[in-house]
Amino acid sequence: MQRILDWLHYPAVMRKEYSIRVMKQILVYSDSLTWGIIPSTRKRLNFDDRWPGVLENSLNRHERKVRLIENCLNGRRTTWDDPLKPGQNGLEGIEQVIH
Repeated sequence: MQRILDWLHYPAVMRKEYSIRVMKQILVYSDSLTWGIIPSTRKRLNFDDRWPGVLENSLNRHERKVRLIENCLNGRRTTWDDPLKPGQNGLEGIEQVIH
């Protein structure tokens, strides 16, 4: 909150420069490969070992303020329904995530 209040007191030129450096967010909407499942377990790789974490860390090292938001589901399908696992159709779920 204090950061927002400080920003309001900046002159317009400084506010414009500050807003350019605002963190961008990237949505990663995917399946178990991105979720980072460890084969033959129900465990998950650490964030820094999953590809979204590697990408986020790499971008941030190069002075790009980025946060990757993971929305990953084991068994998510691209566009079709799985008769044995309802709720896995990725096409249906994406609408809820981006609105």
